[in-house]
Amino acid sequence: MRCSTVWPPPTARGSGFRLAVISEPQPDPAARELSPDDFHALSTRIGFLFFVVEAPLSAAGSDE
Repeated sequence: MRCSTVWPPPTARGSGFRLAVISEPQPDPAARELSPDDFHALSTRIGFLFFVVEAPLSAAGSDE
């Protein structure tokens, strides 16, 4: 799988949206006992990234 290194992606540039939060959840520490190898892999590699994106104030209440 190839990941884009361009941020923001070309379709989002100039749209006015703002990234408020980028977070990467970590596995539950209790998972370490169930599967130490998988826990290590999940703890050291990016699996999921969550984005909170805010619309510009001018578009937030717009019906257009």
